[in-house]
Amino acid sequence: MTYEAVKASGLSRNRVFGTGTTLESARLRAALAEKFKVSANQINAYALGEHGDSTFYCTQSGYNWRDHWLTFLVIIMISWLI
Repeated sequence: MTYEAVKASGLSRNRVFGTGTTLESARLRAALAEKFKVSANQINAYALGEHGDSTFYCTQSGYNWRDHWLTFLVIIMISWLI
């Protein structure tokens, strides 16, 4: 997709960047929202880094993740398999 954006925009390749983790971020937010019965818009969680083994997850919200850290970890692991 990033390559297609470079071609379509006419910009040089050093002016366009992409992320391979957008889909993983969306899946993570959806899974967390479903588990905790809130809107995905209320979840600020992202998959960052390179796509694959070096991907890492971060979140920032008012939710107390400390009480649900194991659930959060399982959801992250499942999102890798989806």
